Amino acid sequence: MWNIRIFAKYALSIVIGAGLMFALNRFFAIPTGVSGTDIQLGIPVLAVFSAVLGPVAGFLTGFIGHALVDLSWGGVWWSWVIASAFFGLAVGSFRKYFKIQAGGFGVKQALVFNAVQAAANIASYVFIARILDLLMYDEPFGKLTLQGFVAAGVNIAAVLILGTILAIGYSKTLTKTGRQKEEIEETEISYSKRINNLTKAIVVRLALGMFFISALMTLLISELVNRQTDNYRTTVIEVTGHHLTSAVTALSQLVSAEELDLFHTVEDMNKLEYEQIRERLIQFGEDNSVKYAYYWRDCGNGKFQYIVDNDTDPKTQVGPGDFNDIKQDAEREALAGNISVADLGSYSPGWEGLLSAYAPVFDREGNIYAVAGVDISDEFIFLQHQDAHKMTLLQLIVVPISVIFGILNMFLYRRKAKQIEEAHIKLQYFNNNLRRAFSTYLSEDVVEEIVTDPTRLQLGGIKRHMTAIFTDVRGFTGIAERLSPENLVDLLNHYLSTMSDAILEQKGTIDKYEGDAIIAFFGAPLELPDHAIKACTAAVIMKRLEADVNKYVMKSDISPSPLLTRIGINSGDMVVGNMGTQKKMNYTIISNAVNLAARLEGINKQYGTWILATENTIKETAGWFLTRRLDRIRVVGIKESVQIYEVLETMEDAPQALLQKVDLFHKALELFEVRRWSDAGKEFLQILKQYPDDGPAGLYVNRCRQFLKAEPLPDWDGVFNILEK
Repeated sequence: MWNIRIFAKYALSIVIGAGLMFALNRFFAIPTGVSGTDIQLGIPVLAVFSAVLGPVAGFLTGFIGHALVDLSWGGVWWSWVIASAFFGLAVGSFRKYFKIQAGGFGVKQALVFNAVQAAANIASYVFIARILDLLMYDEPFGKLTLQGFVAAGVNIAAVLILGTILAIGYSKTLTKTGRQKEEIEETEISYSKRINNLTKAIVVRLALGMFFISALMTLLISELVNRQTDNYRTTVIEVTGHHLTSAVTALSQLVSAEELDLFHTVEDMNKLEYEQIRERLIQFGEDNSVKYAYYWRDCGNGKFQYIVDNDTDPKTQVGPGDFNDIKQDAEREALAGNISVADLGSYSPGWEGLLSAYAPVFDREGNIYAVAGVDISDEFIFLQHQDAHKMTLLQLIVVPISVIFGILNMFLYRRKAKQIEEAHIKLQYFNNNLRRAFSTYLSEDVVEEIVTDPTRLQLGGIKRHMTAIFTDVRGFTGIAERLSPENLVDLLNHYLSTMSDAILEQKGTIDKYEGDAIIAFFGAPLELPDHAIKACTAAVIMKRLEADVNKYVMKSDISPSPLLTRIGINSGDMVVGNMGTQKKMNYTIISNAVNLAARLEGINKQYGTWILATENTIKETAGWFLTRRLDRIRVVGIKESVQIYEVLETMEDAPQALLQKVDLFHKALELFEVRRWSDAGKEFLQILKQYPDDGPAGLYVNRCRQFLKAEPLPDWDGVFNILEK
């Protein structure tokens, strides 16, 4: 039974152990360079006190000692306190195997002592502390587990070196002070015999050899992993830079300098135009996975003035009343007329992983009026940078560690090596299967050219003159509602396959499918000088193929009504490239020219037409197609008016009757444009008598009747505003 004296001695030992642990961890911890991880010299003290005093004392020493450290920093991190307490409990539970108090602490006991403390370290700081962090503080488990391995590794090394020395010293001190039953001479003789024993010598030499081999292998592995990690991080940075460049290039063309010139003061933020531009920026941010999109202008004194941004939080939103210093080289590059990206390799978590890019906004005279800027939040690339830095620091720690720590260190790199291996497999897959990867949305001819000369494939966003095409099936929602899921899938697969083949045969690129709709473009990734002709040809062929498609679907009874396709086509400058994030990208196009093509597809409904194209496209087809000139219109979201045409057939295949119909229509349209409403109406009616289903003729008959009743204003410019999308 314990008496008061023994209990007081026991309690004093716990207080001394906890005090030493606190003092060493608080004032003598050695930073490893990894955030939140130090070489804690108090851990060897905890291990030795636990081995000497037992599990209860070990638990209390670890709990009190670590709690004191945390309290001295201003708050208790309970996951680490509990982990330290568990470590002391685990080591103390194996006290009888160490024989420290018996003065028999030799090679076997040292090996057992270090093996137990290593296992306790891993269990405590890798798993218990990590799991508690996840449950108590809701922190990312993967990131913290790596931190836990580092903590366990350096603690194992510290106990292996300093703890073993302390244990041996304590055991010898007890022997020399006569507190053991064995005589000093007998102990020395026994110790001499152990050292001179051949078997023991072989074991010691083998252990030393394993130590140096493991240290060498650790250095080689860590160097290899560092090189692979740097290469992998460079690839991630390059892809992220492409995305930033694509996004900021598109943003620099989204709002003109003249529009931005309307806003110079805080009061200007109340203008209707200001809110309209903000809405465009918000939509731009959502479409391009951009966190912040904004514009600013140079004040000329080393500062710049914000103009407008897409921030939806009123507390952090900036405008003409906000100024900032010009600090980054990327900002100065933009003011010099260059598209620039902030240094992706040097940012820190203090800016929460925001990456920035800037592009100049030119006025009509070609002068730089403002700068467009985009920020994206990308923690992944920061973690790549941070992990690479951690591994460099770990090399300095693992060299003096024994075989146990060498094995543990290899386990440390296992997760990262697997990630790097997966990245290299993906890269190899892309190189070996380029043809198959692109054949799903490019024609075979285009894929063949890319495989022959891969340098022609420009990724990351470039500005190019191209043609976009949008298609949609009339009334498809009603058709889909009346079909079973099986028939709906069969119908879509047959229809989309047929229509896509027409696009791919003309060397077009399929952007995406949206239900029954197809979005495609001509002129990228490879340049097509006749992209407008290719797009219109694909549209005409698609309308021809409708007959065969409808025969099949009606015969197979998978559709209650025929499928009739409306098509919109426009040519112009577009930004094309991989857009999105490094985790999910889409090879796509953006610009007002693309938006106009999408609007034309829907405008077919109002004119009773099937293929509408802009004047930009028709001019580039050089008379290849029979077209019918219609209105000059202005669509929602685009200020400039545009002349539209109906594409009917190729000139080579156009029948005589269709040529005569177009000729009659144009003559009637000329009368309409000079405001001879009565004569124009009669001519349009003549067309309807021959072609009762002609949509444009019917539209103009109604307009003539309307204008006969109510003449348009004298200053009417003949442009029709299309208010519906």
